[in-house]
Amino acid sequence: MQENQPTTGDALGGIEPTDKPKLKHEKLSPGDIIFALEMTIASAISYWVMTYGLAPFVGKDGDFLGGMWAVLATIFVFRGTRAKSMSAGLARLIATCVSFALCFIYLLIFPFHPVGMAVLIGASTVIMMLLGRRDDIVTMGITTAVVMVVVAISPQEAGNSRCSVC
Repeated sequence: MQENQPTTGDALGGIEPTDKPKLKHEKLSPGDIIFALEMTIASAISYWVMTYGLAPFVGKDGDFLGGMWAVLATIFVFRGTRAKSMSAGLARLIATCVSFALCFIYLLIFPFHPVGMAVLIGASTVIMMLLGRRDDIVTMGITTAVVMVVVAISPQEAGNSRCSVC
C-alpha cells in the first residue's frame, strides 16, 4: 500500500470493520432524568396539539401524520440549553422553508413522482450548500421526502394531485 493512501479504517473514520463496538455504561445524573422527563412532556404536548388541538383544521389522516411530524420536530430541536434549542429550531426552520419553497414550485407544475422528489432533494442540497448550511442538508432532505410522500399518499388532500396550498 502506498504511504499516502488511507487505510480502510481511515476511510471509515478510524473504525476497522473488524472492530467490535465498545459498550460504555454511564451512570445517569438527576439532570439526565429531568432532561428525559422534559423530552417526554414536550413530545406529548406537541403530539396533543397537532392531533387534538388542530383537529378542526385538518383531516384525520393529517392528525396522526401531523402528530408524528410534530413529535419528530420536537425531538430534533430539543437540546440541553435554551440557546442550543433556539439554534436547532432556526436551522430546522431554514431547512423547512427551502424544502417547502421548492416542493411548492414543483407541485404547481408537476404531480408527485419519485424522480421529481429525488431531483428536489438534489436541488435543495445545492441551495443549502450555497447558503452555507451544509449541516442542515439532512433535515431539508427529510422534510422534502415527507412533503412529497404525503402528497403521493393523499393526492385528494393536495388539490388536483398537487399541493394543498396551491
